[in-house]
Amino acid sequence: MGIAIALYITLSFRIVLVMIYDKFNPDWETDGTQVGIPGLEEGLKVLNRYDPERLLNETMANLQKHWKSRHRTVTIQPSELADLAAILDLYRHASDLQREKGRVVWPEISPSLIKQELAEQRQWKMVIDDQIACIWVVAFDDPLIWGEKNNDPAVYLHRIATAPDFRGQGLVEYVLRATHDMACKMRLNYLRLDTVGNNPGLIEHYTKHGLTYLGAFQLPSTEGLPGHYNDGPVLLFESKVDWGSYVVQSREELEAFTVKELKKMLKVRELPTSGNKSALIDRLLEASKNPYED
Repeated sequence: MGIAIALYITLSFRIVLVMIYDKFNPDWETDGTQVGIPGLEEGLKVLNRYDPERLLNETMANLQKHWKSRHRTVTIQPSELADLAAILDLYRHASDLQREKGRVVWPEISPSLIKQELAEQRQWKMVIDDQIACIWVVAFDDPLIWGEKNNDPAVYLHRIATAPDFRGQGLVEYVLRATHDMACKMRLNYLRLDTVGNNPGLIEHYTKHGLTYLGAFQLPSTEGLPGHYNDGPVLLFESKVDWGSYVVQSREELEAFTVKELKKMLKVRELPTSGNKSALIDRLLEASKNPYED
């Protein structure tokens, strides 16, 4: 935030400087005098191309967006049938963006498939200040894509779609955290996802968030998969689930872990591991905070 404020002050000062300089030397762009401040006029030529009021308004809008992104309430929960229209809308926005960027485009997702996922509580949403900011689907079985690796206990992420107003805010980090915590509670070993088509930017994006890129593969068969799996190689990503770093949410959830598992969580956090089960849980709760709130 401090950097953004400093930028705003700097831009404001330079815009005022242009207006003052222009007032006392209106022909500075053409007179070739470079009076008083050698080199400044060249810089002012660039700045003077922009309307000062528009530049200030855009700067303020960016500051407000930055402020809101750092002061918000984030909740993650299963989607509901009442969200169906919003889910379909987000998928349409995602396909439009893919088309605009020249990527492999998702086919139209049928409402009946979404209803099935909702009934199975596999459709999830991130709500920020009462708005659905991001949605995704989880699965616990994905043999058509992962082949023999499907034998590993794993959670598979599909169809992550972010609302246009929330793009570029790093929401995938929240999605991965929440899915990692789900995998921890279920004692799964891996978090996995795939995408279709060569996309170096997406590879960098996911690896930056801790996923390992396993490579691009041609599936032996795409029968039974959505149509876009015919449009390019499948890029596979995974991360090993470390349930010792599980984000503590409540006493009830911790009660499901063994003493050995609780001690591992404490050891990861460099906290004492002595005491009975109740004492271990108390220590974990005291040291924890909700990572989904900025």
